Amino acid sequence: MIRLTHPSPFESRVMAIEAPGGPAERVSLVAPTIAAPGEELCLKLAVADAMGYPSLEFEGDVVIRCQRAEPGEIVIRFHRGLPAVAMVRGVTIRREGLLRFEAEALGRRFFANPTSCIGSPASRIYWGDPHVHTVLSDCHAHRCRSANFCYVAGRWLAGLDWVAAADHVSNGRCELARWKEQAAASDAFNDPPEFATLPAYEASFKGGAGGDNNVYMTRWPDLFVEGYDEG
Repeated sequence: MIRLTHPSPFESRVMAIEAPGGPAERVSLVAPTIAAPGEELCLKLAVADAMGYPSLEFEGDVVIRCQRAEPGEIVIRFHRGLPAVAMVRGVTIRREGLLRFEAEALGRRFFANPTSCIGSPASRIYWGDPHVHTVLSDCHAHRCRSANFCYVAGRWLAGLDWVAAADHVSNGRCELARWKEQAAASDAFNDPPEFATLPAYEASFKGGAGGDNNVYMTRWPDLFVEGYDEG
């Protein structure tokens, strides 16, 4: 049975406030890279404007098709005023092989990434972004969005499986309050196995051992560790 999921009211407001998309220009369709015959899949769909922001003006249908999938055609209707993003669950692939789902809208066809359907796959591929900056980084803040938008856009607009907001901490760029906000946002949006947020930060060092170094963790410690002055 096909099940359609839209962002929560809060997630929709985050997208509408921080990246209000205009007229629809393209459709993004993300499918699992590796699948097994007969297992239920989740397809991630987004209708975006010319800047890649989720369209708030799109009113109409998007038709998803794949001859080797069940069902072979799915029609999804979007309404003006809400971000045109959704997840489609319950799709299955009938037999092994390499295939691509396609979406028809705006008078054009758009293709998803390739999906390799194999019997009893030994491993999977999960896609993510290991280095997103938010306004908490204090780095080109005029180009950044909030930590909330980082996770909402990663999950719903980009269709990722995991995201790490690796914000700066070194040389006075972070303190306990900001660190706690980073951790709280990450934990709030962590929703495995559907979507994972990876605890992370970016530390810098001066001198001969300088440069930016990203730190990834399994949990958020009480405070970051960095040695900017010591290099």
